[in-house]
Amino acid sequence: MKRHVMIASLFGTLSLAAAVFAAAPFGAVQGKAGGGNGGGGLIPIIGWALDDNGVGRVDFTVDGHVIGSAAYGQGRPQVTKKFPGYADSNAPGWVYWLDTTQFLNGNHLVGAIVRSKLAGESRTLKAIKLQFTNTTQALVPFGRIETPNAQAELFGYCNSATPRYSIIQGWALDSGIEINNEGVGYVELLIDHSFYSNSLSDCRRIPGIGNVDCYGQRREDISLVFPSLIDSIHSGFRFMIDAGALMRAGWYGPGDHWLTIRAGDVASQRSQLDEIKVTFTCAEDIPNEGSIGLIESPLPGYTYSNSIQVNGWALDFEGVASVKILVDGVPQGTATYGLSRLDVATAHPGYTNNPNGGWTFTLDTKPIANGQHKLQAEVTDIHGEVVLLGEYQIYIGNL
Repeated sequence: MKRHVMIASLFGTLSLAAAVFAAAPFGAVQGKAGGGNGGGGLIPIIGWALDDNGVGRVDFTVDGHVIGSAAYGQGRPQVTKKFPGYADSNAPGWVYWLDTTQFLNGNHLVGAIVRSKLAGESRTLKAIKLQFTNTTQALVPFGRIETPNAQAELFGYCNSATPRYSIIQGWALDSGIEINNEGVGYVELLIDHSFYSNSLSDCRRIPGIGNVDCYGQRREDISLVFPSLIDSIHSGFRFMIDAGALMRAGWYGPGDHWLTIRAGDVASQRSQLDEIKVTFTCAEDIPNEGSIGLIESPLPGYTYSNSIQVNGWALDFEGVASVKILVDGVPQGTATYGLSRLDVATAHPGYTNNPNGGWTFTLDTKPIANGQHKLQAEVTDIHGEVVLLGEYQIYIGNL
């Protein structure tokens, strides 16, 4: 009898321990990014979620019905600080771009279901109320310029007819509430607020460069964020200019210029998507152009431990010799350079080392003191000139 009691007690203890260890996921729906209790078109809804076994998926709901999965893995520093030690605590945030045009105008409850990586565990988060307000005239195209960066130098030959191309690319989308009244009709490039090129009339293909002055480039990444929109899988635009030819013709001089992208939808509604300032520079005036590139991972602002991969890309018109990784200015080693990056080559044609401008480095954080540090990448070109590609603030937290 005592043995049976002991066994029952033991199984009860194990069950309790399992229940504690396998606690249900938890989190919150924080609402509309930027605040507010309603809106129309595409609305970014944000929140966060954690689970002791890791978050497997966050399903987004409207009025209790699952309509899609949120993008999980966004930074939420306050949540990270409050709940350290969870499997996903470095990046516990999620975002869902809600297409309100798929629903009737009025009040709706938006929420989320957090599902653990451990099968069967889930939790429905408390929903919030939003008001959807859509009208045709308010649903104009939207998007952004991704390349080049603001304040970039666009080089061209001012004293010879040698071409030197610069690419302006990004994405554009449009939503609507009426049948046959949604989608992007055209995209235009303006220079200093004057028309330069239109995707309907000027789209063409150049050998070795690809499609230019066109809309409809394949963008699987955008389709994952905006799956309900008609053009999402082919939402990319790509324009090309030769800054040298423009300066030789006397249309524009060296110095600062504005690049503007605007788009019109099929209902003839037009909007300015994005605008950046760049500099036109005569290549002859710069005997050794500086290198360009990025640190792409790890993400800045998070806590890391053990070994982490540092990845990015680098290009130099004369040629890249090496990429070095530093922490607080102290060299950690030389990255492996020469990885295939067709996306970089597409955005920056004409550079030496294309299409193999990618690099990677395994950083051992264990010899580095816990706390805040600056992660840096330097590129050296074939002439020995060194350029700092980027500098990220990260945190080291080894046990």
